[in-house]
Amino acid sequence: MSNTLCVLPWMHLATHPNGGASLCCRSNHTDAISWAKKKDTNSLVMLDNDSVEDIMNSDKFVEVRQAMIDGKRPVECEGCWKDEDASIKSKRQYENERWAHIIPKLEQTAKLKDINLIYVELRLGNVCNNACLTCNSYSSTKWYPDEKKIANVLPWFKLRAMENFKWFENEDFYWDLANKSQSVEEIYINGGEPTLIKAHFEYLKHLITLGTSQNVHLVYSLNMMDIPDRLIELWKEFKQVTVNASIDDLGNRNYYIRYPTQWEETVASIEKLTKLSNLNWHVTQTVSILNIHTLAEFGYWFETNYNKTPHHNYVMYPDYLSIAALPDFYKEELRSHYASRLHEWQRKDLLNKLHEPYQPALLKKAKEFIIAVDTARGLDYNNYIPELKEIL
Repeated sequence: MSNTLCVLPWMHLATHPNGGASLCCRSNHTDAISWAKKKDTNSLVMLDNDSVEDIMNSDKFVEVRQAMIDGKRPVECEGCWKDEDASIKSKRQYENERWAHIIPKLEQTAKLKDINLIYVELRLGNVCNNACLTCNSYSSTKWYPDEKKIANVLPWFKLRAMENFKWFENEDFYWDLANKSQSVEEIYINGGEPTLIKAHFEYLKHLITLGTSQNVHLVYSLNMMDIPDRLIELWKEFKQVTVNASIDDLGNRNYYIRYPTQWEETVASIEKLTKLSNLNWHVTQTVSILNIHTLAEFGYWFETNYNKTPHHNYVMYPDYLSIAALPDFYKEELRSHYASRLHEWQRKDLLNKLHEPYQPALLKKAKEFIIAVDTARGLDYNNYIPELKEIL
């Protein structure tokens, strides 16, 4: 195969909350350019009406595979090309290394005759019990009532249409997926909040029935509000389970940022995870202007109590909560604040992010947004994130 090959389009399914599917999470999502589409109508192939095979052999996916076979760089994957041109290891390179044992087994054609998914990413609708400040109603049903209130007071705030995401409740989809993934090695499950989307339990049962589960690594991203015992019992049938605990701060700060998370429930869920023998867990902290000042305290708490060092995922969207909204004087304060804190690799990553040019318009939006959210929820950021007073 050519040197522009990416293994993912041949063996990977990446769904989205609305039932569409893209080449991967890193592909170009502008105007859904990297999503499964029909060439004649340019309409999306959607899981509420179409099959897994319809997606994998959609006109768009076949077109991209053919481009890779021909040694071309498809525009749908421009994020990876940009990274590679900047001497940054791209997702394409990372996945090709990770799945090197699969590459010799790939079909040498753009249209697949035998769909056998090895890596599956399921973003199962938008049912959620959190309305995190860095999220929206596309991924959380709990956000929509507040979005309506915010749209009434902020002319620039775009109200999303509340789509009817129901495709993930169809049991036929899970049987179809199970039959098209009998050699699956890793399944990543997100939402919404997967613990509330109980229809996907049927998929796990299908894999257990087919005898596939003992070879599968399950990976979950959970908000740690509650983990049902029923789900934990299913996990015991799988080779390995990894839980990515999405937690952004401690105590009442986490309540405010990942509203309305209860800290006692979060700790209780962590304690559940520590008792499972086939399970690993780690912490991903979504870093924004809301918690940029407390990264060290957050990390110290998890290292002291659970020997876990958080991974930092820096917010890109909404951009008004990103590092680009921070004034230069505040960035300088942060450089000083973290001069001898954090692990070296965390500090290096942070300092690189602080080079992001300040955009005053974003800070203006951040202030308007936070005040509008506080009004909608009857909260006051001063009671939870007092250091924001310095910039808002």
